[in-house]
Amino acid sequence: MVSSIGTWMEGLGIQWLMAEQTGSTVMLGWLAAAQLGPMLVFGIFGGLAGGAQLVSQIKGIAAVGAFSFVFAFVLFFILKSTIGIRVSEEEEIGGLDIGEHGGEAYPDFQPITEA
Repeated sequence: MVSSIGTWMEGLGIQWLMAEQTGSTVMLGWLAAAQLGPMLVFGIFGGLAGGAQLVSQIKGIAAVGAFSFVFAFVLFFILKSTIGIRVSEEEEIGGLDIGEHGGEAYPDFQPITEA
């Protein structure tokens, strides 16, 4: 168990370091795919795998997806009802760079005004 946690932390550290050094989220995706590849190959298509294991994995994926959807829906409903999840229309038109950071991120960009 300790070895598995250590291996996971090492992989996470390598991914974080790669993302910081390259600034590339694509590289992060490639590293995640490289880590999941062997699990998919040996887990689904391995010698001990069968239809029952595949059905069990699909049920697990569906359960996690359903839980995540319901939890996120309830969480965002509570946030929307209490503090709101959108900015004001004025901030939306003016841009969040001014409202949130106090400066313009794109000074050459001008909104289109209807004549």
